[in-house]
Order: sequence, then structure tokens, then C-alpha cells
Amino acid sequence: MHAPAAASYVTLTDSSCMGGAVWTDNGDGTFTSAPENGYYGYSWLDLYLMGLAAPEEVPSWFHLVDTDPSQPLSYYPAPGETVTGTRRDFVVEHVIDAEGPRDPSHLESPSDFFVPMVLVVRPGEDPTAGAAQVAGLCEDWMGDFALATVGRGTVTCDRVDAVSHPPDSIIDQPAGATEVSTGTTVSFLGRGDDADGDGLTLSWDFDGQAAPVTGPGPHDITFTESGVFTVTLRSRDATGRVDPSPARVDVVVTCADLPEVTGLRLTKEGSALRFRWNDLPGRPDQYLIHAGVSPEAALTLEHEVTDGSGETGVVTTTPATTRYFVVRARNLPDCLGP
Repeated sequence: MHAPAAASYVTLTDSSCMGGAVWTDNGDGTFTSAPENGYYGYSWLDLYLMGLAAPEEVPSWFHLVDTDPSQPLSYYPAPGETVTGTRRDFVVEHVIDAEGPRDPSHLESPSDFFVPMVLVVRPGEDPTAGAAQVAGLCEDWMGDFALATVGRGTVTCDRVDAVSHPPDSIIDQPAGATEVSTGTTVSFLGRGDDADGDGLTLSWDFDGQAAPVTGPGPHDITFTESGVFTVTLRSRDATGRVDPSPARVDVVVTCADLPEVTGLRLTKEGSALRFRWNDLPGRPDQYLIHAGVSPEAALTLEHEVTDGSGETGVVTTTPATTRYFVVRARNLPDCLGP
């Protein structure tokens, strides 16, 4: 399995500590493993499965099957070995199709893990030496895990560090659930609080109404669809701890109450009709023209709308003696009735 680590810290070709190697496809049906194998990190697939990476961050990978010579230790091949074989490529969507999306998602998953170590000694034995060894192992593990997860995860195995706190997220604007009409822009402003004084990264998710962004804001988002949308603010501190209860606010978007427009004129340009928005009582982006079969008659090719500034909608023809077309315009697509 070709499974390079998300980042190389020890060798130039670190691979996943869960197994696999860095294989080079020679382009002639042969494949060569890295000259030096270093199992010191997690691959992007590992990080996704751990809840520490988004699915879109996972690059494609491949397996080798029917190799010659065979690979009895398929996840730990000898360094610098060249084999023949059949390459089978995979993407993270294959995993999601087979197992479903990760639940909880990487935005909701924990990234700070408390893993206490227990030293067991026989009756009468002095635990001092063993305790020092365990403490050293704990210290090494905490640092190595942070490197292996490219700083996205932490482990704590002693109770002194375990008292640190995850951050909190607060949405200041809007202060609560907000109801707006389609086409309205809402400004979002938030902040994070960390009892330990760690630096924070703030991440916003707008429930599909805009691309995710980072930073406190203000972030101005225009809602063009009707529905109830939950906007989420999450904080992550410098140690990788994530707010266990992200801040959320609902935006209820209802259809804009815009008047129906009739008599809007279109200019005929060759075989195309160009919309003129001058007569609309609202903003142009609040309306659409629906091309297709009109209530009165089917549109012929001569009257077909081929240029509507990216919009769609119902065109009705007027008597052939006229040089304009009557257009029925309504507000946004999701607000149209039957």
C-alpha cells in the first residue's frame, strides 16, 4: 500500500505508522519502495479516519496486488525493493461509499486525548525506577503524537496536563435566531475564549450557504434560498483542543414578498432574447425569468430564450405583429409556486 505520511519528520520518505510505504510507480509496470522506510507519522487517510482531517484533504492512494516477488509483509516491505504488480487506485469517496461519512465529522471530533498510564509492580518492589521510565515514555509519546498528526492532535498521559481546558466559542452577531427574506445579507461576528490563554483559531460554517471561513469577522453572507440554516462557530486552541460545544445560531430565510412583474420587455438579438431589468421594482438578482412552455402556447425556436444573464423562467408570446415579448417574472427559484 502506498501510504506516505502527511508530513516527514525523521526520513525524507516517512510513511504511515499504521503500515504501508512510499512506493514509486516507475511507469513500466514496476514499483520501487523507498530506500529508507520511516514509520513515524499518520497518512492523510489515517487522519481522516481519526477525525483530524476533512475528506477533501485526503489525496488518492493505491494498492499493489499480484506482486512479483510476493510481499508477505505487505504493509512493511523491504526498503529499496522493486516489484512488478497491478496498481489499484483509491480515493476517499470509496471509503465513504462503503462505510458512510465519518460521524462525527472532523469539525465535531475530539482532538485531545487523555490516555493515562498505569504502572503495575509486584508486591514489595520499588516502583520508583519504573515510574521514571513511564514518565519518560509519556513525555516522548506526547511530542511524537503531535508530530505524527501534523499538530492536529494531542495526547496527555499525566494528570498535571490533564487540567487544561478546551476553548469556548461565542457568536456576538447576530445575538440569536434571525429571520430574514431571500436576498438579505447577514453579518456574523464571533470570538473565542480560552481559560489557559492559548491562541485560538476560529472557523465558521454557513450550512452550505457560503464557503467556510476563518477569523472572528465580521463576515457578510447573503442568503439566496429559503429554509432554516444553522451557522456554526468553532474554536481550536494552539494545543489542538476543540470547543466541545460549538456556538450556533439559526437563520430563518423566508421568500421575499416581491410583486409579480408583467410587461417586462426583452430585446430580440438574432435568435436570442436579452432581458432588460430596468422596469423591475426590486433588485435584478431577486427575480428570474422561467423559459419553457408558456400557459398560452409552446415557445418556438424563434422565441426561445438563449441569453438570460444566467437566469431561468416563463415566457409568454404576444401577437406576432408586436416586436416585444411579455415576461412573467417572480422572485427566487425556491420561492416559486406551482
